[in-house]
Amino acid sequence: MVELWLPYGDTEVPVRIPDGNLLGSVSPGDSKIIDDVQRKVLEVIRKPKQGKALGQLLDGGERVTLILEDSRELLPIEDLLIPVLSELESSGIERENISLLVAWTDKGSHDTDKTSRELREKIPEDIQIFCHDPVKSRVLPLESTSEGTSLEINENFVNSDFRVVLSEVRFDNLAGYTGLGTAVVPGIASSRTIHETWSLALREGAGRGIIEENPIGQDMMEAVKIAGVDFLLGTVLGQGKEIAGVFGGEPDNSFRRAVQLVDRVWKRPVDGMADIVLISAGGFPFDSHFYWALDSIDSATPVLQEKGTIVLVAECRGGPGSKELQRYSREYKEVRDIRRALKREVTPAGFKSLNLKEVGSRHRIVLVSAMPDYYSRRIFGLGTAKTVNNGLVSTLRSQGSRSKVLVIPQGTLTTPYCSIE
Repeated sequence: MVELWLPYGDTEVPVRIPDGNLLGSVSPGDSKIIDDVQRKVLEVIRKPKQGKALGQLLDGGERVTLILEDSRELLPIEDLLIPVLSELESSGIERENISLLVAWTDKGSHDTDKTSRELREKIPEDIQIFCHDPVKSRVLPLESTSEGTSLEINENFVNSDFRVVLSEVRFDNLAGYTGLGTAVVPGIASSRTIHETWSLALREGAGRGIIEENPIGQDMMEAVKIAGVDFLLGTVLGQGKEIAGVFGGEPDNSFRRAVQLVDRVWKRPVDGMADIVLISAGGFPFDSHFYWALDSIDSATPVLQEKGTIVLVAECRGGPGSKELQRYSREYKEVRDIRRALKREVTPAGFKSLNLKEVGSRHRIVLVSAMPDYYSRRIFGLGTAKTVNNGLVSTLRSQGSRSKVLVIPQGTLTTPYCSIE
């Protein structure tokens, strides 16, 4: 027997796998954790790999907006902001001309008041904080993208003279990667713009780790150019959810260098296809609720045999996390029904529901969580188990005693692929 421990909320839970069944455990690639993030941030904004230093781009009288995209609240915000603010002030930018615009992210729920209160504890009083709301925030129209997306962007951003994105770059199930395009759409866009962009995900090509042929990712990146992001400060997580890379400078170049590190650390080869994928969403905050934990099932499917089983380990202390996700699961029982609904009205929860239904039509999904069975079984149609070991034993019994088991401890961050053709 091999005993492995999987992230679960704030702790870890064990699982014992027979030696003959274990195909492997997917670990991140080597990465050097940055001990002094503030020093590294200063280094990259003063000497970027491409483009001018942050200070060289400023004359001293600009109104500067910092866009913060922190979709899972893992960024060391103070370590990023302190050196950036220091550099802005050294360049002659007055604090009253600096504002922080918190990008809207698809969280399932969005408490702007709570976000503002938490950020205010970390940010000087004389710097304004705005939380973008796709429905309530004032937006201004810009030119449309080549796909015809009506680009409506936050008024504070548009009226700024200089714009900096602070973000984390990681895999995204539809856009390919977060960290630049997603900071603008959906980050600071209107509901209309978000819906038009997200509708492109109904085409072929959207998915994790795809940029060039990804219609939704390309539309977002075009929106970045039209909206006018001047500087990117992007971070990449390594093992232990600590910062492994900081990239600053010209937005497109910095983003692509960050993507290269994401791929090097989190795109991992696997020796063969599995019959069972035992996958953890990655613990807190990735498994705070089911809505977030769902992101990890796309990490299992590329290395899972047809009719294989996914055992998803996610605490889900916050329950489902989205009433809209529950509504889709109750009202639409077939993949084609969800697709029709999404053509009428595009919603993030609708796409998550579609993905869950599509994966569930090809594979069995067993959830190990603290979420009541009422939601897991009756609403989302999943199998359940009280412990990981129970889930694995019952799955081996139904899938076959010789089934090969692949373990993915960091499902939200990892994208595995089969290295054997």
